[in-house]
Amino acid sequence: MFLYFIKNNYFRITFLGLIIMDSVFFFAHQYHLFGIIAFILIALSIVYLIVKDIKWAIYLSFLELFVGSQGGLISVNIFGFSLSLRMLIFIIAFIAGVVYLYKQTWLRQRGALATPRREKLDFIKSKYVWFYVLYILILIFSVLVALYNKTKLSNIFFDINNFLFFLILPIYYQIIKDKKVLINLFYIFLSASLFFSLKTIIVFYLFSQQFSSIDYTTLYKWLRDTRVGEITKMSDHFYRIFFQSQIYLMISFVISSVVLMTPKLQKKDKIFFYTLSILNLSAIIVSFSRSYWLGIVIAFIFLFFILLFQKQKIKIIFLNYIKLFGAIIFSILLIFVLLKIPNTHINFADMLSGRVSDGDVSSNSRMELLSPMIKDIKNSPIIGYGVGHEISYYSLDPRNKNALNPTGRTTTYSFEWGWLSFWLKMGIFGLIFYIALSLKIMRDSVRLIRANSVIFVSLLLSFLAVLVVHIFSPYLDHPLGIGFLILIICIIELADSRKLTAES
Repeated sequence: MFLYFIKNNYFRITFLGLIIMDSVFFFAHQYHLFGIIAFILIALSIVYLIVKDIKWAIYLSFLELFVGSQGGLISVNIFGFSLSLRMLIFIIAFIAGVVYLYKQTWLRQRGALATPRREKLDFIKSKYVWFYVLYILILIFSVLVALYNKTKLSNIFFDINNFLFFLILPIYYQIIKDKKVLINLFYIFLSASLFFSLKTIIVFYLFSQQFSSIDYTTLYKWLRDTRVGEITKMSDHFYRIFFQSQIYLMISFVISSVVLMTPKLQKKDKIFFYTLSILNLSAIIVSFSRSYWLGIVIAFIFLFFILLFQKQKIKIIFLNYIKLFGAIIFSILLIFVLLKIPNTHINFADMLSGRVSDGDVSSNSRMELLSPMIKDIKNSPIIGYGVGHEISYYSLDPRNKNALNPTGRTTTYSFEWGWLSFWLKMGIFGLIFYIALSLKIMRDSVRLIRANSVIFVSLLLSFLAVLVVHIFSPYLDHPLGIGFLILIICIIELADSRKLTAES
């Protein structure tokens, strides 16, 4: 079934590597000394790979986003500062990238390299360069506003830290000049998507069945402490498995679905992508994230109109949507079987319908935060409050309201409402900037659909789904979403240079 993809080195090595590294991360969490040694060896390996070939800066950084959620798969404490794997990769990639840019531009101007003369950095010619400049100016302004409002310096540092990921765009832009880099990254993405789907499903199965031989406390602490995600008990033997990197499973499901609608797709490819879509969707379902569900629904509503605009026959469109419906059925059946083997008494249908119709502590907490956010926005709608701004509110979420905090009073600078968060922290200009950038990306994706329908329909729908998710769960102010923004911009620019065509 998977032989065609297993033959690809990037796919095969990525999948096996993730299995091995996950084991390393687990033992690193259990044994402090082993964790330090592992971190040092991983750091040396990353330096070696990136120095040997700068393309590894792309492969490693995106691979970590695909499976790393909050970026803490492994970390080491240095004089009280926790250096995570994501920070490590970013720092190494940024330094190596700056050196690479220096060699690619200034040395060539001086004739120091025996390569074609290049007067300017490639990114300067990009249609997105002014968005990059505005982004930096908005960040600087937001920091100044935060300082003026006497925001805690620690809040400013940790909040701005996520936004800084976008600064690496010119480096990635310069590296992704060859479609082979994107093809290799696509294989890495598919492999990571398969691995992360299986990881989600396995964790769901283990927690649902509660095998006596498994130390669930250790497993739970490992996933929680490394910030892979959240495991929440919803009823007896039923757990919600929410990992932040599941946003890429949503993207993978959208892409797989669009690929499956491609005419003349080979049978072995159909089998792979249909299987992958079922596994992706199963993992998304057990995440019980209604934001993901809504993102997928909106994406496929727009897909229907795109197919009509492309003048596909209604019968063909209908059959393709029947296939997607079949993937949903198989995904639900897979989860149902996992819940019943060896034996449980869970009514999955009731749980699923209840999640769609009823509220829960997480959604209630989100609604409790909404009113204070709107109030602060009204107080400073133009310039906002700057990054790191805190809001206090009363929450009924058991994670907030408990014996240690009986009132449920919560103070945070990390907000669920993504678009409102832009407005609150960056003012109206920050919100307008993100809207303008999003419209630019969608417009360019639509414009380039003729160059490669599969790629740009997939990107358009995936990006649209992310925009919808960001309404309720913040991603575009986080490396997980910013990384996707960077990747889309690089793909669009590569297509504009006519290196990405319908034959790619």
